[in-house]
Amino acid sequence: MRSVAFSPDGNTLVTAGDDRTARLWDLTDRTAPRPLGQPLTGHTGPVRSVAFSPDGNALVTAGSDGTARLWDLTDRTAPRPLGQPLTGHNGPVNAVTFSPDGNTLATAGIDGTARLWDLTDRTAPQPLGEPLTGHILPLASSGTLFPLFSTAPVNAVTFSPDGNTLATAGSDRTTRLWDLTDRTAPQPLGEPLTGHTGPVRSVAFSPDGNTLVTAGDDRTVRLWDLTDRTAPQPLGEPLTGHTGPVRSVAFSPDGNTLVTAGSDGTARLWDLSGLNDLLSHVVEWACSITGQGLNPDQWDRHISGLPYQETCPGSFGNPATSPSRGPAAPPAAEMVSLGPGWILSSFPVPSGSQPEVNHPTSPDDPYVVIDLKSGTTDSVLAFYEAVLPSQGYRVSRTERVSVRFSGHGVTGDVIETQPVSIVIVKQ
Repeated sequence: MRSVAFSPDGNTLVTAGDDRTARLWDLTDRTAPRPLGQPLTGHTGPVRSVAFSPDGNALVTAGSDGTARLWDLTDRTAPRPLGQPLTGHNGPVNAVTFSPDGNTLATAGIDGTARLWDLTDRTAPQPLGEPLTGHILPLASSGTLFPLFSTAPVNAVTFSPDGNTLATAGSDRTTRLWDLTDRTAPQPLGEPLTGHTGPVRSVAFSPDGNTLVTAGDDRTVRLWDLTDRTAPQPLGEPLTGHTGPVRSVAFSPDGNTLVTAGSDGTARLWDLSGLNDLLSHVVEWACSITGQGLNPDQWDRHISGLPYQETCPGSFGNPATSPSRGPAAPPAAEMVSLGPGWILSSFPVPSGSQPEVNHPTSPDDPYVVIDLKSGTTDSVLAFYEAVLPSQGYRVSRTERVSVRFSGHGVTGDVIETQPVSIVIVKQ
């Protein structure tokens, strides 16, 4: 069996495989599925991919014979072909998918191209624009002065939930994003996504469209932040655990769970709720942890990978809101709200020969207690840690606190605090 898919209403399953057929199954009683009508025939090679239209009234099948076929499912007990087979790929069609509005079909093939089809009239689909190309593999130079290249098979294709972006994944170890604002003339979005060390076999968008997942023969799964689709960024480290190529990935409807399936005969579930919560509260925790917020340069240095957002509005260069002595060190607190489930723990850490700093006991106290010679100005490192216990994520922040001291063993004025680093890790 090569491919399976549920209908949008969940009452029908389609299966397809090397026997060159696709079969529909009635799931009204899921404990006893039964065949619906006769097998769908017509392909002259294995059926590699199947997909239902969003309205559930059409099915598409794609095969090794280089064609994709549309089927009318108005009566699921008696499916019938819609129009003529779609041709154009030079070789097997590896993947097929409908756009969210059902008006466009995307196919991907071993010939290194992805193609868009206009389904305004499902009985007479028409090509949209030129084939999408770009997945290429370098070949040995063979003694020539110029490198040689070959097209790389496109193994997977999918639309974003809003239908404005297409993702293609290929054997060239990359995933590419395409702007579909004008579906007759798709344009590449940013640079190809790299990192996999083998062919990329599967790709999927999260339900909100802000995260992409890719998986491949290198046995890893990678998450990408698509907040800015022109500049996708990796999210954390690759997910590992499969002992063979990862062939398929999918998000749960709420986006909090990821399932991956591999050639090792296993399917794995991954909890993404902590990551989603972190991404949705990035401004809140950045402001809470830093106290004074981050300017664009600091944001890029400490939270690279996410587009800049203003934190703690009014903190930068605004005399009306900035304390005359500079921002105070963040107050010590055992519990400070950073969003659902967050706890902030504040404590001093040694920094070589530098002294430790004890933070104020209330937000109104702009002083720290420290032991230095009278009249000196020095800085110390202070460390904060925010933990999301239920999800196992930890956010650590180190800041440099500059203090002017008025006497030995007494209080000193905080004249500056500067974030040094913010680190997000999975425990």
